[in-house]
Amino acid sequence: MLLYVACFAACLAALCSAQELNFNQTWNLTTVLSNQAQLTQFTTHLNAYPALFSTLANANVTILAPSNEAWSKYSGDDGHSANDTAFLESLLSYHIVKGVYPSVVLKEDVKFLPTLLGPGQFANVTGGLHLGAYPAEGNVVFETGLKERSGLVTADIAYTADNISVVGIVHIVNEVFRIPIAEVTTVTDVGLNDVAALQLTQPVDQKLVGFLGLESDWTMFAPKAAKGAFPSTDAESFAIQEYHFIKGQVLFSYNFTDRREVTTVNGKNLTFYVAPNGTRYVNDAMIVDSDYLISTGVFHVIDTALDPRIEDARPSYLNATDSSSTGQPASSSSAGLSSGAKVGIGVSVTIVILAILGVTAFFLLRRRKRRTGPPSELPATATKAGGWREMHQMSDDKHPQEMQGANSVHEIHSEGRSGRGEMEGSSEGTRSRYGGSQPYEMQ
Repeated sequence: MLLYVACFAACLAALCSAQELNFNQTWNLTTVLSNQAQLTQFTTHLNAYPALFSTLANANVTILAPSNEAWSKYSGDDGHSANDTAFLESLLSYHIVKGVYPSVVLKEDVKFLPTLLGPGQFANVTGGLHLGAYPAEGNVVFETGLKERSGLVTADIAYTADNISVVGIVHIVNEVFRIPIAEVTTVTDVGLNDVAALQLTQPVDQKLVGFLGLESDWTMFAPKAAKGAFPSTDAESFAIQEYHFIKGQVLFSYNFTDRREVTTVNGKNLTFYVAPNGTRYVNDAMIVDSDYLISTGVFHVIDTALDPRIEDARPSYLNATDSSSTGQPASSSSAGLSSGAKVGIGVSVTIVILAILGVTAFFLLRRRKRRTGPPSELPATATKAGGWREMHQMSDDKHPQEMQGANSVHEIHSEGRSGRGEMEGSSEGTRSRYGGSQPYEMQ
């Protein structure tokens, strides 16, 4: 409901600025279509199905109406033509998107939009077969079966229901959309001959009968080079085939978020990865082409077959650097060490570092003592002017001339000790403030 409200608001803003429609007038679907000279052929086809027309006139939908020129180029789909009544109704339904999408919304980002073409003869996707909408240089391009594209010609033609409020919007496009067809036909048409041959020639896996039988809601990964990737025994081949299918989910490329896991028909999980450059992977296989719409869902092309027998298969860029943990190279020599060996190496390195620090501290302290001065008792033989006398003069910060009044070595020594005592007292004061002699109180 909130999405619809947001879409309506954006629709009104776009229309008021671009179309300048007067909502006081009657702009129901009949009036809108009759005023569009480019849509006479589309209107004729739509009027042939009164129930469908009534639904569109009163529903919150976006009509992607092919122009007259588009219809003139259309020759049919997969053996069906516009003269086939059942097919034509399905074809028109595939041009109707659920919800209101003005052009400003469609230009924001890639979207796969559900249509009114629900499960039936030509499609089987819960909620409606999808079509792609891609922003393209300020415009919008729609992508349908076999990646055929159609451009937006005229945008944002709003219409009302019961002359009260806007319920829908019409965009005119330049091609008739192709309804997505079965996967087996699609892989052949896009050149995946190995996959087509595998499905047509190998024994049928009972778990995949539903896929081949057009059951709803499938996502498939088709290897670009499948030849030789599947073992000759049925059991092993089936296990690998099943690893390429997801049942019950239609997953588009923007659903492949990094490290997301999904369960396959095989029962084992696949993991998606998104590289820093935006390349997407499923396990170790690169997704080289994505979002091929088929009648039962979607398939994506990968560069190599997936193998459930390989544990922790992942892209090569993660083999160089494990981005999920420490970021250290996965191929380093420590990768093969046991936990005990790693702990032992860590303890040994710690001990060596502590030993080096201890030896360094010892020599620094010893050197400091040598620079500080002589022991507390001056030897009696130290009477030469070049001995301890000079050191005491330096430690007392006295000029040599101030020492001339000393009558003996003893006086000099006593004076020096007195001076050093004062310095030592000062040093102790400093330590009590910064050296930790006072207890540190937690704040």
